[in-house]
Amino acid sequence: MRAGNLRHRVTLRSARHGHPPSWPEVGQVWAEFVEPKSAGRTEQQGIRAPGSTLVRLRPRAGLQVGQLIERRDGALFIIEAIDPARTVVEIAARRLQGVPASYVPFTTGIGYSIEAFLLRENVFVGQANEPRHLVEVIQPQLTWPWAEPGDLIQIAGLSLEVVGQVEGTDDGITVQLFTIPG
Repeated sequence: MRAGNLRHRVTLRSARHGHPPSWPEVGQVWAEFVEPKSAGRTEQQGIRAPGSTLVRLRPRAGLQVGQLIERRDGALFIIEAIDPARTVVEIAARRLQGVPASYVPFTTGIGYSIEAFLLRENVFVGQANEPRHLVEVIQPQLTWPWAEPGDLIQIAGLSLEVVGQVEGTDDGITVQLFTIPG
C-alpha cells in the first residue's frame, strides 16, 4: 500500500461503555476513504448513510465491528465489516449523517449543535392520539444525560420537545426519540 493514499488522520473509538456513556479513544491512524458512488443510491432512511464507505488503513490490532472512526472534519463512521489483508485493512463503514440540528437540555437551557434525522412526522400514538415525531440522533454528539423529558430538538424549522425514547432503538451509537411540538 502506498502511504500517500492514507491522507486522513482519524481517531478510532471503542464501542460505548460505562455510565455516563463514553466512546474512549483507542488510537489514531492514517486512513483513506472511498465514498460510495451516487448512481443508483437509495434515499437515506435514517441517520446511517444508505451506502457503505470503503476505509483503508494499515493492519492494526484491536479493530472490531461496532467501533467508530472519527475524521478530523467531524464525520463519524461505524465499522460494519473488516477484511484484513497483508498490507492493508479494508473496512466497510457506514457514515452517520443527519441534518444540522440543535439539542437543548431542559436542565441547562443551553443548546448545542448536533446532527439528527427526522424519521417520521405526525406519528399518532397514545390515548390522546397526540401528534408525535420520531427523531434519530447520534449519541456521541450528545452530552449526558440525554433523552430527558422536556429536552428540545430544533430541526428543519421545528422545535420538538422530547417525551421519551423509543424502546429497543438504543444501539450504543444512535437512539430514536419520541417528540411533540414544543
